[in-house]
Amino acid sequence: MVAADFKWAMPAHNETMIEKEVEVNVLNAAESIISGKAAKHIEGVANGIKVRRYNYERFSLIVRAP
Repeated sequence: MVAADFKWAMPAHNETMIEKEVEVNVLNAAESIISGKAAKHIEGVANGIKVRRYNYERFSLIVRAP
């Protein structure tokens, strides 16, 4: 999807449209989390599952903690 030719995306649930660059930043953030090179995170628990929250300038990603 990042390679597609578009300028704006509507992320979900009829939220405000975002620029394509934000989607590229989300992809880069996800790749850095997977590789273990992401910035600091916050440990927490969601529905009994240990999670990590990575905060970025315009979005956050929450993933299952290892």
